[in-house]
Amino acid sequence: MDGMALFADTLESGGAVKRYRQKIHWQNVLTEWGIAWGVAGNALVGDKFSEKLRALVGSENYDRYKTELIVEKCLKLMRQQYAGTEEDIEVIVGICGTPARDPKSRAVYLSNPEAHLYRGDSLTACLAPVNDYCIAGMDVTLAAFLLRAMRNPFLRMDEALRLGVFTTNVMKEYASGVDGDTNVCVHKIGAQGWTPLLDREIAAIESDFPVSAVEEHTTSFWVTHPKARNDSEINASDLRMRAIKQRKAKLSSSRKSKPGR
Repeated sequence: MDGMALFADTLESGGAVKRYRQKIHWQNVLTEWGIAWGVAGNALVGDKFSEKLRALVGSENYDRYKTELIVEKCLKLMRQQYAGTEEDIEVIVGICGTPARDPKSRAVYLSNPEAHLYRGDSLTACLAPVNDYCIAGMDVTLAAFLLRAMRNPFLRMDEALRLGVFTTNVMKEYASGVDGDTNVCVHKIGAQGWTPLLDREIAAIESDFPVSAVEEHTTSFWVTHPKARNDSEINASDLRMRAIKQRKAKLSSSRKSKPGR
């Protein structure tokens, strides 16, 4: 409701050697507007995309539609120069700013600040707007499940930060190819551009919302759910186990009481 946030791990998957790298980039222009993006896929192509995008954004006044075309131009360039499924990249882009001119009459006016989220890839070179949230990566089904289950349309920025960090940590625990530190880039509507979340702020959220809580609450849900229990079977099982323990105890005591030769 009051901004956007991008989250990513730092592990570069692919190749025999583990490496860690920045996957989220941002650029604030003239202290008036900003763009931030995250890249998933081939690391080298992603770095090339980020370099081209940073150069083409430049230092002009805020123009959302022009910025969208610049991002699509960079995606198209990656598709042309680095064709192939192993070189494809996916991007998540956030654009924020305050329009200063009417796009038709070009008359100067003051408008409300705006924030827009997009998802795109180099295969189609299309940057599509997203209304709520989006995910990029190799296998993001677990993250999609968590966000779909826990996110609500009236989420505030403080809640979104906790949910994003928590979801990223769950992915690092259970999904392959996801590891390293968590990076977060935040824009609050009305603020000037993007700012990274401090390491200590991320560490505080990770401490308050540990991944182990997922296992505990999932186990509690299943064990205490009335339809997951069959009391008659549980009682019978308890009786059988109790009888086995009693037999073992009697056998052990009889061996101890038998006199040695």
